[in-house]
Amino acid sequence: TCIYVVVKAQIGPLRASFEGLRENFEGQILGLKASNVELKASNAAFVGQIRDLQASKETSEGQVLELQASRTKSEEERQKLEHQHDELQRDMLLCAATLGDVRTLSQLLLRTGVPIDFLHPGHHGETILFKASEHGRLDVVSFLFTRDADVTLCRTDGLSPLFIAAQNGHSKVVSELLARGACVNEYYHLSALDGTPDDGLTPLHVAAANGHIDIVEMLVSNGAIVDELSACDGKTALYKASWAGRLTVVEKLLAHGANASLGDDAGLGRKPIPLYAASHEGHVGIVEMLITAGADVNQSTTADGSTPLYAASAGGHSNVVEMLISKGADMYPSTATAGKPPLYVASKRGHLNVVETLLAHGAHVNIATLEHGRSPLFVASLGGHVDVVEMLIGKGADGNLSSTKTGSSPLHVASHNGHSKVVEMLLAHGASIELSTSNHKQTPLYFASREGHADIVEMLLGRDADVEHPTTYGGAMSALYIASQHGHVKVVEKLLGHGANVNLATSDR
Repeated sequence: TCIYVVVKAQIGPLRASFEGLRENFEGQILGLKASNVELKASNAAFVGQIRDLQASKETSEGQVLELQASRTKSEEERQKLEHQHDELQRDMLLCAATLGDVRTLSQLLLRTGVPIDFLHPGHHGETILFKASEHGRLDVVSFLFTRDADVTLCRTDGLSPLFIAAQNGHSKVVSELLARGACVNEYYHLSALDGTPDDGLTPLHVAAANGHIDIVEMLVSNGAIVDELSACDGKTALYKASWAGRLTVVEKLLAHGANASLGDDAGLGRKPIPLYAASHEGHVGIVEMLITAGADVNQSTTADGSTPLYAASAGGHSNVVEMLISKGADMYPSTATAGKPPLYVASKRGHLNVVETLLAHGAHVNIATLEHGRSPLFVASLGGHVDVVEMLIGKGADGNLSSTKTGSSPLHVASHNGHSKVVEMLLAHGASIELSTSNHKQTPLYFASREGHADIVEMLLGRDADVEHPTTYGGAMSALYIASQHGHVKVVEKLLGHGANVNLATSDR
């Protein structure tokens, strides 16, 4: 038809036009895609630039922190150097005082501006005055007082210039310090709980202990309390001098009215009396002086009765023992150290001369302690003191007197400890080889076998000791059993040689 012809004629141009539009649109799309790729690349580059800037910023901040740390370190080093410089200046001041160099000391004080009464932190708070007093530098001490040094200023532990000067025997310095108002009765207290040997002493205590009689006289003349008790242990200056053997100081203190029997236990359970101290250390001249001044020869230092005679006997001082007995000392105080009489302690420590002196004055040779019933012969045998054992036996000591606590005899303890000469002596004077302990029925042979003393085992076997005596310890262990258990081959051989039963077993095996 005509319409169809017309329409068909227009389709061709329309199709060509459409294709052109499509191609143009696709071209625009490709252009947009290319632009988008460029935009992404540009954005990535921008992000990279931002990251670079952040890294640069962090680097800058790190550098700033490093600079700040370096500055802080420099400041710390500066302060440290300043502190070291200050300490060096103070060291130089103390050194000048120690050497007695007034001129250098004066120049240092002027140049450094350090206060005259500074406390050195590295030397227990020592002052210049303390250091000069310690070393007896009178010229320095006098110079410091022209600069108004404080005579009462102590170290951080409480030690004063007067105390140290009195202790070291610098009498001229002590005189100067006292003239400037130093406290004569001051205590040296390191701390309330310190417990050091000098805690709670006065200048008089240390001057007396060290024998500085001129300083003792000076301190007493300036008001020192003669019978002042040390805060830590209740000791007087007289006790200190008596212990140290300072005869002239003791005489001086007694002349000034010191109490010859004074002492306080200060809660320690032992009263420190001067006569006990002198007796313990063997200072016979001081002992005589104290007794003359009224000291009680039987005064005990403890609740259990430790007397001067006990102390002298323990120390082995026969001349002091002789003097004390001649002045009425009791050889049998009822409570002497839990019933340990002088003869007991002298025998225990092997002091033959004291044992001889006590026996010569009638000491009972078989007296035993109250607590364990041990005799002088028992403890002498225990310690292997052959000469004492011999003397005691010669005076009639009973070799079979056993301890009331364990039933052990002198032969038991001598055999146990390997004292063969003592064993031989006891056996020669009738000691029984068959006595057994009250707790486990152990014989001297058992103890010697257990400890591996082959010579003593042989000695006991030679006296026909029962080689198979059963004990009540460990299931009736025999001498052979215990020697085998401890690997004492020589003892085992000797026991087998005397008929010990190799197959004898304990009851609990």
